[in-house]
Amino acid sequence: MISDQMLKDLTTRTNKLNTCVECGKVNNSATATCYGSKPEKDCLSICWYCGHVAIFNQDLTLREPTTDECLEIHQSAEVRYILALRKRTLDATQAEAHRRRREQELAARRARRAERGRL
Repeated sequence: MISDQMLKDLTTRTNKLNTCVECGKVNNSATATCYGSKPEKDCLSICWYCGHVAIFNQDLTLREPTTDECLEIHQSAEVRYILALRKRTLDATQAEAHRRRREQELAARRARRAERGRL
């Protein structure tokens, strides 16, 4: 499992606001898959919000992959692993948010019952 510190160590701020061409979310950071790696021309960028894969230009803006690059990307075990990790992380985050909402609903229900008992 990747710790928060490891994730922080692997994350680089690009100082460039990029907008995902698929979902429109803005991002200005990149997380490497190994230590010492920084985003550079022709590196992949995977949107954490929607999973869209783009390619960094020399100036760290994003472009769509070419047809040949798409074929290579879809055959990459590393890309499949990262996309699966993204899904597991988002699923866990959504499950935790749901659990917290449920706890808040139950606490509010108990408070209403207690208030009715006092009346």
